[in-house]
Amino acid sequence: MSVPDRHIVLLMKPPETQFFSQEIARLAPSVSLYIVHDADALRRVTARAPETARLIAFSTAIIVPPDILAHFQYNCYNFHPGPPEYPGNRPSAFALYAGETNFGVTLHQMQDKVDEGPIIATSRFPISELTHAQDLAIEAYKHLARLFLRNLPILIKTETPPPPAQIAWSGSKGTMAQYEALRRIEGPLDEDELALRFRSFDGIYSPIQPLPVND
Repeated sequence: MSVPDRHIVLLMKPPETQFFSQEIARLAPSVSLYIVHDADALRRVTARAPETARLIAFSTAIIVPPDILAHFQYNCYNFHPGPPEYPGNRPSAFALYAGETNFGVTLHQMQDKVDEGPIIATSRFPISELTHAQDLAIEAYKHLARLFLRNLPILIKTETPPPPAQIAWSGSKGTMAQYEALRRIEGPLDEDELALRFRSFDGIYSPIQPLPVND
């Protein structure tokens, strides 16, 4: 039986490109691979990639617009650096701030609304009491890369939808506005809250008050 023509669009940051593209080439040498790093490149590639291509996004802040998802017939999958309970931005920070003792990462199909598509797979791990936000983000990234490699044999079969897991999204979506608001210390806080903010967010700060103007 002949293998159908397969096309994959990889949306990820430049440092990840070489490793993941090599893994795809190793498993499926005949796959036509399109690599994009930003929204403009994604739109240019979409204009020439076939509708049967599969879009795979990995730990990217780029929100894929609905018209591009529709072009690929929603054959689009995202590796989210947080568990299903923490959709949206900066999941590691919000999980630490909430006092979670476990964390995870998620592979899901993309839909028009961010972090709402059917979940394909997750990977979970414990959070140490000494973990800070940057450490947790790094650990999540490691698990996300492993999740990618585990699911790559399924994802390169672009004509076959990966089976969904019996897992649902939950919790509210974190936003950058919420993240920045919690980093900003505008008044006195008790010692525990200050320590929690420092642990959970990548740097905290107090706004500089303008100096009085002398007439």
